[in-house]
Amino acid sequence: MQLSEIVREVEQSLSSDDPSQILTVVLLLLQSEAFQADKSPKNHIRHAVLKLSSMTEQYGAVAKELDSLADTEPCEFDPQHIWTLIRAIKVQSKFVDLLTTTTPAHS
Repeated sequence: MQLSEIVREVEQSLSSDDPSQILTVVLLLLQSEAFQADKSPKNHIRHAVLKLSSMTEQYGAVAKELDSLADTEPCEFDPQHIWTLIRAIKVQSKFVDLLTTTTPAHS
């Protein structure tokens, strides 16, 4: 399957006209060993979209936590704030792994 065909399949499957979302899903597909093996995009596209959606939601939730943490006075810092930072680092790492590696890191 040619790249243009993959892009066309993703465009038809997504309800979004956002080129960055389309290209991100294509990137996830191209990194998927399962997609490379069977070249049947329908289920793989759905899986890639769900994966991206899940990571985007996690990323957004952590961003909100970090925004509220930024409003905290340094003298009010407690152990919960440290856990928020650790969780943010972990989510950021997973998001980067998702977009840059062929075999995502397992936790």
